[in-house]
Amino acid sequence: DKAVKGEAIEITSAGGGDSHGLTESTSRAAADSISGASGGSLSFAGSLAINVAEVNTTAALTSGSIAVLRDGSDGGSDVGTLSIKSMADAFAGVNAGAKQEATENTGVGFSFGLNITDHNTRATIETGAVIDSITGTPDSVVLSADGLYGMRTDVTGGAESTGATGVTPVLGISVALNETSAIVEAGDGVIDDAISIAGDLSVTATHVAQTETIVKGDTKGSDAAVGISFGLTVAEDDASALLLRDVTSGGSVSLVAQGAAASRTESEASATGASSTASDNEGNTVNENTAAQTSRADSQTTSRTRSGATPTSSGTGQSQSNASNNGSTLSVAAAISLNIADLDVISSLDNGITVNAGGEVDVTARGNLDASSKADGSATTIGGGNSTNIG
Repeated sequence: DKAVKGEAIEITSAGGGDSHGLTESTSRAAADSISGASGGSLSFAGSLAINVAEVNTTAALTSGSIAVLRDGSDGGSDVGTLSIKSMADAFAGVNAGAKQEATENTGVGFSFGLNITDHNTRATIETGAVIDSITGTPDSVVLSADGLYGMRTDVTGGAESTGATGVTPVLGISVALNETSAIVEAGDGVIDDAISIAGDLSVTATHVAQTETIVKGDTKGSDAAVGISFGLTVAEDDASALLLRDVTSGGSVSLVAQGAAASRTESEASATGASSTASDNEGNTVNENTAAQTSRADSQTTSRTRSGATPTSSGTGQSQSNASNNGSTLSVAAAISLNIADLDVISSLDNGITVNAGGEVDVTARGNLDASSKADGSATTIGGGNSTNIG
């Protein structure tokens, strides 16, 4: 866990020998992006993080190969087990964060995170691969694939305008394609590649996956605050244990496919606006600040132009209307959360095969899928006065 977080690991024992090593147990692919901005009349903070990972883990008795297992010279009569095992533990992460603070006019905090993975874990006896049964047969054959997959996409954004409009668009997308399979492929019809063993045949695929997309946006603006958060999770998980060629076994034949998948999408958007009667740090309301700025403009115009008045000042016979959207504040918060999840678990004797077993024949498929989606949009106005809140 510390290695994944980038934390130091303290090794407290010198140990013995000289063949020690550090091994990463989980493969991790990640993309991180953090940005910030503050002050000025226009302030923009933007973060973009994209992670695309493809991981293939394969253990195979390949086409054209012949596996020959014989009794050794140890005095025992056991030949042993032919084991073909594939194991994967992979994690994909994206973290995008943008924070914009305290601009006088328009503030934008934009974040986008995209996380895509394609994981395949396979254990296979391929078409054209032969397990010798003439000069010696293995006691048992074990074919297993074990896949553990994790994905998390975190996207955050924030914008704050003390004098006008704050906008926070935040988007997070996770696409997880995970597959775990243990397959005895069909014979090629040319050579005798039927499986004949003295003991048991076990074909097992175990699949566990978790996919999360978390999107959060926080917006503040004196005139208008607009926060939009969009989260999308697409999780497609497959686990399969297949036997597609003839088998003669002195023991049992077992096919087990088991898959568990969980996916979650959470989107949160908040927008907070200051009303026309809300005060700044000096105790002035939005409209009072507007009047002060108009008076300053009048003064500058009088000293610098022949007309001596701004187009909207009292010098042209026009009155100054209230600021903050004609005396009101607009706050909009929209949160959209989507979760598309699919789990297929298949355990099958197929292709018209014949199974001749001295023990039990067990074909089992187990699946468990949990998927959730949550969206929370809240819009508020601080202080009195007129306001429009949409959340």
